Amino acid sequence: MPETDQCDHLILLVGSNPLPNAVAARVLTKPRGRVSLIHSRSLGDEDNRVESRLKAWLEKQAFRVDLHQINDESDPSQITDAVNAALKSSDSGNAGLNYTGGTKAMAVHAHQTVRDWAKQRCGNRTVRLSYLNARKLKLVFDPGCGGESIFVGLERISLEDMATLHGRRIDSHQQEARLPESAQGLAAVFALPAVRALWETWLFETLYAVARKWVKDKDQVFRCAPGADVLRGALFPDDWTNKTTLSSLDLSWPVDAELFEFVFTIGKETQTSEGIFNLGQAACNGGFKEPKKFCKWLAGEWLESLVFLALDACRNELGLNYVGMDLNLPDQLGAAQFQFDVAAIRGYQLFACSCTVASERAICKQKLIEAYLRAHQLGGDEARVALICCHDDPKGLEKEIKRDILPEGRVRVFGFRDLPHLPELFREWVEQQS
Repeated sequence: MPETDQCDHLILLVGSNPLPNAVAARVLTKPRGRVSLIHSRSLGDEDNRVESRLKAWLEKQAFRVDLHQINDESDPSQITDAVNAALKSSDSGNAGLNYTGGTKAMAVHAHQTVRDWAKQRCGNRTVRLSYLNARKLKLVFDPGCGGESIFVGLERISLEDMATLHGRRIDSHQQEARLPESAQGLAAVFALPAVRALWETWLFETLYAVARKWVKDKDQVFRCAPGADVLRGALFPDDWTNKTTLSSLDLSWPVDAELFEFVFTIGKETQTSEGIFNLGQAACNGGFKEPKKFCKWLAGEWLESLVFLALDACRNELGLNYVGMDLNLPDQLGAAQFQFDVAAIRGYQLFACSCTVASERAICKQKLIEAYLRAHQLGGDEARVALICCHDDPKGLEKEIKRDILPEGRVRVFGFRDLPHLPELFREWVEQQS
């Protein structure tokens, strides 16, 4: 937006998610302008309250910020008083109100108060009244208050800023996929159920047999290998064994003809032969700090590498300002860990991906719901979520989720047949959101 159309003073209503406020302030307020935050009474540590985090962030953007608290956000007189107090600094210059955040009562009474103020004190001076449409990523202005709506979807908010606004920090994340060619090879393997069964047989009978601890639990139902009978009370794989044991294991890759191309690829990337190889050395050659991480990659975390590679391939074309995997974002106290398998940011819109090689409907639904809740907490209503899994009916699962749990339609599900085609499917998915 041209600086001539921006506000000298912008009033924001603060809700539980500060991200829309941050975007509105950057777009609507002149450089070094004033921003007034109207907020309800918050609990907890003062420095970690939503309004305090937003104030600190805005001040780093060189805005002047003041706070106005409402003890009862449903009380019209308190809302009116708080807005009038904020307007005292707007006797000159252009003023505006963005009423995206806060409660409905706050929006209604703040809106009316600003309109009354413009008429009574400023000789019918026009004020800019707006809200942020989360579905269309547009700032929409009231009639006569600023002209046509403005697309703000490419207004960039970094991952670090997004975390800071929500009182979180980035504990760790990766921006480079390990064994990229092997991940793509496994995508081709998993796209064919019969070939996938051969790989899973190798996992259970060769890798898991010596690399995992096995426990017995009468309440567990476990299929000891693909195609085997379901056993109740059988031994089933639990955690991985210790580093020393894993590092000393000598294994051989599967010899099935259908897996030859993949075995050749992973042998090349880990510098292992088609015969016997040492697990610890293969892990080191593949860029893993410890063999347990390599084992987990073989068991299913390769899918995160595949999804990262697919999004990264679209980075420039889609204008993604961030692509990362294995994101860990604890809160400022180090608790309440947020974890995303893979995530991308386009402008300020978060795209979160949950990855699982599971095909069971219940597991897939749980993974998708968990990812949606985390993404919504961090990215707000603008966030979008995808589940990449091995379910055989992803469209049916997506339809069920939208119908029964998440009717907003902000989720996508990709199944095993989609794995070799993720770059073009992700490109279509992201472009449809804006």
